[in-house]
Amino acid sequence: MDLGGHEEFFVTDGEKVKLKGKGVYFLRTNPGKPINVMNSYDNEVLFGEISAHTVTSLNTIINQVYKPLVDRLDASAWGVCEDEQKKEFNSVFEKFASELKEALKSLQTNITLEQFPRKWENDARNRSKVPDP
Repeated sequence: MDLGGHEEFFVTDGEKVKLKGKGVYFLRTNPGKPINVMNSYDNEVLFGEISAHTVTSLNTIINQVYKPLVDRLDASAWGVCEDEQKKEFNSVFEKFASELKEALKSLQTNITLEQFPRKWENDARNRSKVPDP
């Protein structure tokens, strides 16, 4: 959050306040199991930092944290989830992880887009208008 040079700590789900700098996340690996507050780290809460380089961070989180966890899930971890739902989830998850890798490659090629010529602005606005029926 940009506060004119002042830093602030706040908690959000990201829906209304967007990340503009660094952020941290916390993920309970087993919501049904209580967290052992006597240990500094008991593998029940995963945590990490998200930087302004969101695609890079998201790629790391998905492909190096969540994907290995999902790939190692045994049948009991899925509960009553049907096989078809597991297959669909894994398929969509795999596709998302792959698309993140591709997005990261695209960003790393340093593609820069030219500024849209202002002389075409009115034409673009007029073309996007849908005529009334």
